[in-house]
Amino acid sequence: MTSRTFGRKALAASALAVVSILGVGGVASAQDQHAGGESPERESRDPGAPTEVLGAQISRQDGLPVTGSDVVGLVALGAGAVAVGTGAMAVSRRRRTASA
Repeated sequence: MTSRTFGRKALAASALAVVSILGVGGVASAQDQHAGGESPERESRDPGAPTEVLGAQISRQDGLPVTGSDVVGLVALGAGAVAVGTGAMAVSRRRRTASA
């Protein structure tokens, strides 16, 4: 593959990525959580105060809430995807140069 062909393909891939990101951003910014732009809850409450849920008193514990996200697993998955992609590129280049 010549450098000119590679440059064109890289430019086309970059342009596609930019268009995709900008297209999704417009949809996300169009979302309106509250009608009229105001929060429906106007009363102020102490977030640390105990709350009654189904007759049981529940109080907030110290510390940050756990959202269930496994960051280490996601990083490992991403690193694995990069490794597989790099390996696939290396194999395809070896096959291309061996046949030429």
